[in-house]
Amino acid sequence: MSDRPVSADACCAAWDGELIPLLLGESYHPGGEGLSRSLAERLEIQAGMRVMDLACGSGATARLIARGWEAGVLGIDSSPRALRQARRLANDAMLVRADAHALPVPAGSFDRVICECALSVFPDKPRVLAEVHRVLRPGGSVGISDVIVDPPRLHPDLRSVVSWFACIAGATSVTGYERLLHGAGFEVTSVEHVPGALARMIDEIDARIAVLASMDLPMLADLDPVRTREMLALGRQAVAEGTAGYAVIVASRAVDSQRAHTEKESPAAVLR
Repeated sequence: MSDRPVSADACCAAWDGELIPLLLGESYHPGGEGLSRSLAERLEIQAGMRVMDLACGSGATARLIARGWEAGVLGIDSSPRALRQARRLANDAMLVRADAHALPVPAGSFDRVICECALSVFPDKPRVLAEVHRVLRPGGSVGISDVIVDPPRLHPDLRSVVSWFACIAGATSVTGYERLLHGAGFEVTSVEHVPGALARMIDEIDARIAVLASMDLPMLADLDPVRTREMLALGRQAVAEGTAGYAVIVASRAVDSQRAHTEKESPAAVLR
């Protein structure tokens, strides 16, 4: 048992591995497509809006919004492997490899930003949210769905690499996310707890590991199925005790009358 938190480098390496799609499925986050739809509805996305899917993973949500809402969508992810998969699937959205800490788009160029189960794994959350604030137009909004935890009650082993797969290791409380958003200049407009979403994801990961453990795959060389399932059991216990859960948070960027609004451009245009 170790009480050392995992480094950001270890986290990023874990998320860029081949195991991620096998363990998490297409959506890469609790709640799947249903929760993505709910988040898009809460953001009141409309046809023609410019939407950034930050940490888009396999592109499932980018594809969903581009098709279902007829919005111009830019998917951002730092993982080459995830983007290769996304580009095979999400032909309706533009997808770019970039660092969320330094987004390669002009200020005020997006109407909405979506970030699903990813803020918790970013090494420098204040910097990422400052970038989100920068790229949103005045009056724009960000929708975040993520794991929430009570840090003082979280078992030390839930800061391990395995727990990054369920976004637990880098998560904070709702109050913690609200403070981060306020610090970046946002006003939180709604918070919704999503009971059962994290527990279902943990159960799905557990079931997939049970199947993968019987296969002789090179990518499993560094995965200890027994230890991994022990960690998932701790995560399941944390959910049952109310130490971990899942929530959707929507926040808006205040309208600044002193700031000129940028001219409407497509996601491709803002990258020129």
